[in-house]
Amino acid sequence: MKKFEERGETVDGVRDFRELLERDDIDAVSIATPNHWHALQAVWACQAGKDVYCEKPVSHGFWEGAQIVKAARKYDRIVQTGTQSRSASACRNAIAWLHGGGLGEVKVARGFCYKPRMSIGKVDGAQPVPDGVDYDLWTGPAPLVPLARTRLHYDWHWVHATGNGDIGNQGIHQMDLARWALGAGGLPSTSWSVGGRVGYDDDGDTPNTQVVVHDWGGGRPRLVFEVRGLPRDSAAQADGWGGGEMDDYKGTKIGIVVEAEQGWLRITSDYGR
Repeated sequence: MKKFEERGETVDGVRDFRELLERDDIDAVSIATPNHWHALQAVWACQAGKDVYCEKPVSHGFWEGAQIVKAARKYDRIVQTGTQSRSASACRNAIAWLHGGGLGEVKVARGFCYKPRMSIGKVDGAQPVPDGVDYDLWTGPAPLVPLARTRLHYDWHWVHATGNGDIGNQGIHQMDLARWALGAGGLPSTSWSVGGRVGYDDDGDTPNTQVVVHDWGGGRPRLVFEVRGLPRDSAAQADGWGGGEMDDYKGTKIGIVVEAEQGWLRITSDYGR
């Protein structure tokens, strides 16, 4: 609100978002909260007659996502989620070329999040909640427990009660691209994953090292996604965890590589290569 005021503009501000849902002059809402709030806010917005744009991931878990779909249909609302990649012309052209047989039969789609994620530290007791934050409301449907990390904001990604780790943060973008490349609709028939939080001991509990395989069955190609949050060697850790010190696969650190019988297609996070 202060930034708008500095520009000479006046905006309304509320402490509780439910006040917005009660207003008849608001037609749509944009949800950019921590993941654990996405589904409930989206459902409440649909019930209030609002259209919804919800940041990725659309929900904190699969069951919750299905409830958003039901609410959108029941209340005849527009609900959109943001993975962004599908609106990039470079991505659309590349996938269309792939689906047109540009590389022959697709064998596997690989997604990568080789992104440095430093330790969030370790505390020995409850931490103070930042001024101006209604911690009860911020916690919402998650367990109301004392704040147990030094930074309330953003580091919620690395706690299961509120976030999904990098597989549900950065990885949502790349897995969507990889699934698109495969022409796979709906959820896979089976998924398996291995990983953990390795390299340091901190207050996070989501994996910083993880591999997941999605299989749609019927002999169709699989989606293999990998998270690496640690640099490739200890020397890189001593140098501020620079992104240039991360591993890569065929030149890809954040992006996808689709391997086919006649070659491979790479789409990186900047969509320009």
